[in-house]
Amino acid sequence: MSEIDKNSSKVKGKKTFSKTNHGSKFIKNKSNKSVNRTKKDKDFVKGQVKSSSEHKEGKKKKKEESEPMEVDHASDLRPGEITHGQGQKAHQKRQTKGGKDDENKKPRKVQFSKGKKGNFTKEPGSSSDKRNLKRKRTEDDEGSKPKKTKMADSQLTKKEIEKKRKMSKKNYELGSRAKGLWEQLRRFDLMAEKRQKVSQELFDLVKTRCAVLIFAHDTSRVIQSLFKYGSKEHRDAIYNELKDHLLLIIKSKYAKFFVKKALKYGKKEQRDDIFRKLSGHYKKLLKHKEAGRLVEIIYNDFANASLRRTITEEFYGKSFRVFKSGDVKTLADVIQANPTHREMLLSSLKNTLSTLTTKSLLEHSVVHHLFLEYFSNADDAMRTDMIETAREGLIHMLHTRDGSRVAMIGLWHGTSKDRKVIVKTFKTYVAKICKEEYGHLVMLALFDVVDDTKLIQKAILDELIQSIDELVQDVHGRKVLHYLLSPRDPLHFHPEIVTVLQQGDGNAHSKKEPEIRRRELNQYISGPLLQWIVGHYKDIGNDGALHHLTNAIIKHAVGDKSPAMTSIAEMAAVPFAPNSEFHVVDNASGNMNLQHLIKDDVVRFKSGEKVLFSKILLDTVSPDNMISWMACNRGCFVLICLFETELPEVASRLKMVLADSKGTLKKHKFPGAQILLKKLTS
Repeated sequence: MSEIDKNSSKVKGKKTFSKTNHGSKFIKNKSNKSVNRTKKDKDFVKGQVKSSSEHKEGKKKKKEESEPMEVDHASDLRPGEITHGQGQKAHQKRQTKGGKDDENKKPRKVQFSKGKKGNFTKEPGSSSDKRNLKRKRTEDDEGSKPKKTKMADSQLTKKEIEKKRKMSKKNYELGSRAKGLWEQLRRFDLMAEKRQKVSQELFDLVKTRCAVLIFAHDTSRVIQSLFKYGSKEHRDAIYNELKDHLLLIIKSKYAKFFVKKALKYGKKEQRDDIFRKLSGHYKKLLKHKEAGRLVEIIYNDFANASLRRTITEEFYGKSFRVFKSGDVKTLADVIQANPTHREMLLSSLKNTLSTLTTKSLLEHSVVHHLFLEYFSNADDAMRTDMIETAREGLIHMLHTRDGSRVAMIGLWHGTSKDRKVIVKTFKTYVAKICKEEYGHLVMLALFDVVDDTKLIQKAILDELIQSIDELVQDVHGRKVLHYLLSPRDPLHFHPEIVTVLQQGDGNAHSKKEPEIRRRELNQYISGPLLQWIVGHYKDIGNDGALHHLTNAIIKHAVGDKSPAMTSIAEMAAVPFAPNSEFHVVDNASGNMNLQHLIKDDVVRFKSGEKVLFSKILLDTVSPDNMISWMACNRGCFVLICLFETELPEVASRLKMVLADSKGTLKKHKFPGAQILLKKLTS
């Protein structure tokens, strides 16, 4: 007996329980013969057609035998599923139709094959499989037209899908034609006559549609180029069409650049109209992701002093507008005219600044000016609270004049904890800050006030030492190195810079003596700078700034200077020829560096230092090479400096070297030779 026969039972007049995918159902055929469906024969009625060829063949052979049959509880079965009792009913009908009486005959067994995951499927060609096949089309259906099928997107290439998407847009044809003309218009080598013709054709195409095209990423550039290269009439027409949408345009990711083009290429009346339409909205626009950058451009590049005041006044609050009069121009003027309302005015500005401390907003120079106005007028308590709020974002304000002043105030008047936080935010950006026009001033203020020199060494100087090769090539980077060697030296720093830095002297939070702090920083940086001279002096060439830095390092650094001095002397020891391309003795900056090093030996000798550059120079340069210096005017002045040091050992050795060169000096007519001759004969 097969597996199906074992699990099936024929009990007359009794319902059996069977599970389907719709829940528990009782299935009973008309002959009161029920079937108890177990888990194994659950898929008894899953008729699967495995091939279309067998499908058609089965329909042809059994067309006359197959008839539609009624299925009870069809909604409770899966598609194509029938019960075991329904299969027996169909079998009895076929027997009756054929004129055979087979009531006592056993049901025909159905062959199953085991498929994937243990499911049972009927073999192709079985009777139940053939009954579930679709009917052929009738002769009436053959005359009907077949349905059109669309190609699936998966069969299209990525380029075709993108083109199909673009073609579905409303202004696709207009945009395609406009971009074709734009490709010609934006060429730099286009002739003036041709450009005028193309711009006119493009204007005729897009006029009255600019308000729609300006917001798309591609057609927005078309309108911008037409405004740039078009005629005066074209600009006026485009602006008149778009002027009522400026507040939307300035917030658009792509259309906002039209406002920039209008400010740059438009008439003065158009620029003034833009400023009027944006007036009263600057505070909201500055916080907008797209519009904020354009407000920054307006403030820095197009606004005069009056417009800048108009922009900043929107951030002072309503109380400022109440107390403002015709002669009042700044917040300080309002506070001076209304001293009793000072706290109210600053409190309103403080609330505004508290919402502008995010990174994206702290990069705007408008915000830098507002912070400087607040710090300049606030008392110590209010200033301390604001420093604590903004200390982590000060690094984003160093690239402007006002922003650098705000950061310097934060260092001057911040607590030790505030300074520590500010210093740690500078990590990984030390070289960049040192090379900025205003940022390097913040670094100088940091060296003046932070007592924790160990923190500076780890967070700032270690990174600075790794970037010495980069900093010595930058004018502001060299200022930082000069300040570590000789702070506020008038030879290197302008009096105005010194005046600004003096504002931080005597602050309430710096306890260490300034001289001790400077000496500790100098000792830490001296070794790497002296080592830099040893490895790089031969590559300096005729760079006067680096020769100047070299002289400052030798003069102010602490430690063993003899290796650095020897490297400089070795450059001078090269044989000199009058027509040589470069020689440190005949070079203007190199010659001045040698003279300064020789003159500084007087101070070193008086201070008790034993390492003198004059002695190292005489030991390194051979007598013949030193005599060859007399062939040029600058070489003679180096020898004159050696005489003027009045160091006993140096002067006596030099006279012995040049004793037989008086005749050579008489032949030269340049001033250096005549002065040197007098020194030798005296």
